[in-house]
Amino acid sequence: MEKIYFSPGKECLNGIISTLKAAKKNIKICVFTISDNRIAELIKEMFEKGIDVKIISDNDKRFDKGADVNYLSKLGIPTKIDKTKAHMHHKFAVIDDKISITGSYNWTRSAEKYNYENVIITDSKAIATAYINEFTKLWHLFVAIKNNKLEVGKSYKFKVLGKELDKYKRKFYQLQCPFGKTHLIPHSPFKEYNFKTGDSINGMVDSICGQGNMLIEPEHPTYKIGQTYDFDFVGRGKRITKANKEIHVLIVTGDQERECTVLPNNEFQKSEKFKPETLACKVVRIKRGRLYLENMNS
Repeated sequence: MEKIYFSPGKECLNGIISTLKAAKKNIKICVFTISDNRIAELIKEMFEKGIDVKIISDNDKRFDKGADVNYLSKLGIPTKIDKTKAHMHHKFAVIDDKISITGSYNWTRSAEKYNYENVIITDSKAIATAYINEFTKLWHLFVAIKNNKLEVGKSYKFKVLGKELDKYKRKFYQLQCPFGKTHLIPHSPFKEYNFKTGDSINGMVDSICGQGNMLIEPEHPTYKIGQTYDFDFVGRGKRITKANKEIHVLIVTGDQERECTVLPNNEFQKSEKFKPETLACKVVRIKRGRLYLENMNS
């Protein structure tokens, strides 16, 4: 399979996008620059789907106006740059170690709109092998962009390294952040998440405690904040607030059969006559695996 595209026009861009979208395992990108946000957002999407993405680019071009290499690196995508006065001027990518994208086309809007460029896409094994060898050589030769600060409120990809016990025999999951650092989260609140060693998971930095320790909230396997779901109605009860006030609550369970409570919206919902099979509730927060819900039933 050999395909050749030319610009100006969208032929080259569409060829690159369709080939990147078809990736199943990995994408190796070695290009002078990336400033076409349509390509950059697709790279982000593929990375977040669990595709193993690596980028090599030029050390100077990443500071150009509109350049996306630093942005992609900050997402946690492993990215390396040259450390020379010359340029890293390649324009190739290899998808799943077998499909090669090459040609004169820079991954920029100017290349699509104005320049006379070409893109070649081929499944030649010999070409893919040659580009993989070049990529591997440069990967060992060049230096990584350092982004070693996780920010509160932002989500990142973490790799599950396994479980460990602390000196008090408490069980924790070991997570590796995109910058290579190891973080621990307690096992008990997330045991129903069924993490396995080697899994790639999304996690949000909830807060940073003393001594730089981070509280990381893994993405719930079922529920998303802001979405409404039907929960099984279990019954009603009472609880004491922080102000030492007794209030009525409705008890529901979700897919992991962990009980949650919501406030009734009216007097009828407090009564024994209110016995729905399910209760529509919006997920407003998830903390240490626990769902905080809003009753959506009038």
